[in-house]
Amino acid sequence: MEKLTKTAKGRITADWLECLPSLGVYRPMHLLRRCGPLLVGVCLERDAPGTGYRPTFHTHVLGKRFPVVSLTLAQPLLTERTKAPQSLQVAHHQGHFREAASRLRHQALLPFEGPITLGVALNAYRSYARRPTTNYPVDLFEDMILLAAWCGQLDQVSILIETACKEISSWPPQIVSSFGGLDSWADRVSVSSVSEALSEQVKDEISGLRIDGVPAAPLGTG
Repeated sequence: MEKLTKTAKGRITADWLECLPSLGVYRPMHLLRRCGPLLVGVCLERDAPGTGYRPTFHTHVLGKRFPVVSLTLAQPLLTERTKAPQSLQVAHHQGHFREAASRLRHQALLPFEGPITLGVALNAYRSYARRPTTNYPVDLFEDMILLAAWCGQLDQVSILIETACKEISSWPPQIVSSFGGLDSWADRVSVSSVSEALSEQVKDEISGLRIDGVPAAPLGTG
């Protein structure tokens, strides 16, 4: 079986970029674009045998310190018939990547091109948080609050914090204590959503994660 060599990674990355030209190459096998503090992209994850890769839509919100670009809202490419996660074999890549890219475009929770508004982004996060497999989504709550704060929607920030606190209060105590307790968490996200601090943190994350070279556009306020 053909392996996922450095040469193969370069070819596969270029092919996916051809299909999704509104993204940019963040690194081999990883394409991104940035809308304000919101990263949207595709990670072409290597499979365990190293003979294939799994295309996965994902997001990442800048504004809090994190060492890597996370795979938040991860949506792997799904088969049409069984809706099971699908990998593409390196040996068969050339005959399948265009159809796979088109399918992932339709399965992704956010678009790979064109404007993204706050409302559309929040709906994607809410939808993912409601999935049966999503447990105790404190990170998703934080991301939504930061996105609203970035857009200057302070009323929305307050509503999001209040709604999150109501849900978190029903979680098991050991889960809540793992991120410092409810009051501490609410204070922390309130402080991090102050516009000046958030703007500086986003700048730091863009530099630290070295994503300043990917296509960038504003996050709409609608």
